Amino acid sequence: MAIQGNQLAVKAGGDINPYRFISGGAADAVVLESNLNDIVVLGVTTGATREAPRSGASVLHAADGDNVEYLSAGMEASVEAGATVTRWTLLMPDADGKAIPATTLKYAHAIASESVATGENCRVMLIPPTYFA
Repeated sequence: MAIQGNQLAVKAGGDINPYRFISGGAADAVVLESNLNDIVVLGVTTGATREAPRSGASVLHAADGDNVEYLSAGMEASVEAGATVTRWTLLMPDADGKAIPATTLKYAHAIASESVATGENCRVMLIPPTYFA
């Protein structure tokens, strides 16, 4: 497993969208979109897509085997909201890696720095896993 700067160099273990939380997969240095039960979230994918914006281009950030660009704890990122988000709310990933307000007995991985509606991108500060009691 290689390290680039202060991050692990990782590859996608399947389709990954831009602006989504990612977590470790079954194989070494492989990541997947996070789900609401993940304790360890590596970060949030950047807005980059596999292909240049053009008609018919892929909207995915990465497909199986592609390198994954992501931002990690301590960094500001943009993540797609899977529910309405209010500024200063602790956030966790939903089943699709989108940001939703953290619920009790789960781990938060970000703090919202703005309020947004479902489907919009939200600016967040990524934090280490924080248990939400």
